[in-house]
Amino acid sequence: MVEVVGLVAAGGQFIEQSVKIIKLSKKVRDRYKDAPKEIEGWQRQIESLQKVIKTVCQSPSLQIRDVSSTINQCKSVSDFLLDVFNKIQFSSSDSFGQRTWRVAISFTKEEEIGALFNQLEQLKSTLDIQIGIIHLNQSDRGLSYVASLLEGMKLSYQPGTEEEHCLQALFVTDVVSDREGLITVKGTRTPGTFEWIPQTQQYRDWIASEYALLWISGPPGKGKTVISIFLSKLMEATKPDSTVIYFFCDNKTASRNSAVNVLRGLMSQLIHCHPHLLSILISTWRIQKENLFRTNSFETLWRIFNQMLETLKDQPYMAI
Repeated sequence: MVEVVGLVAAGGQFIEQSVKIIKLSKKVRDRYKDAPKEIEGWQRQIESLQKVIKTVCQSPSLQIRDVSSTINQCKSVSDFLLDVFNKIQFSSSDSFGQRTWRVAISFTKEEEIGALFNQLEQLKSTLDIQIGIIHLNQSDRGLSYVASLLEGMKLSYQPGTEEEHCLQALFVTDVVSDREGLITVKGTRTPGTFEWIPQTQQYRDWIASEYALLWISGPPGKGKTVISIFLSKLMEATKPDSTVIYFFCDNKTASRNSAVNVLRGLMSQLIHCHPHLLSILISTWRIQKENLFRTNSFETLWRIFNQMLETLKDQPYMAI
């Protein structure tokens, strides 16, 4: 109980501090023509963190020890940040443009401000992961998040149309059921298992990068599949605004043991999330029909798949 009270108190103090920091950063932008361009991004960043911490303070189920520790770290960093901003001299007697940002604050202090905002961004990433893991441990969000790939696709297009025929030909396997089937065979993850992975620097660098690959390798039977299941559900829980697609191969199942079928599974999910992408596929399908999805069509499907991703270049997506 004491820990929960401490979390809520620290969260409330951070929110108060963040409001002041946002006002001061806006004042810097308005006052100095040569203020760092990053300030606007820093302002959005702290507003985003503010929303996350408000959610935690209002949700008893999220108020655990690890989350409390992270919020206290956020408060400590914001203490330093607010202190730096408070030391910036805003003289009302100076005309606009008379004093520059470089005069008002040293280069060293500017670097310090940037470093403190970077710390807050890393702490927000930690909070996102912690909250996602809590959701995973409390309920099977993965299945409810996707609901049913096929049902969703059926709702997007009228029965009997060219679009529906194309989707039926593209369909190769229900990836949601495949993932749940693997959980049935391998067993449900024990809370705490694999939770060290998102805390690693490799994972943090990957999740923060615009273009990056996280490679998990190991001999058969070492847990790559169950780790992938965990990560796919974690990303669904922590990245609701991103497109998360996945495919679990199985050398014993014909629908899941070829490169062409992997692409078909990933493309089906992309179209489910973004129905307008079907137009990229259907132009080629009109000519080739079912031949488009045969085992010798990898290069054609790979080109179409990349066109779909290029269309989504301004939106985050993750594939497993």
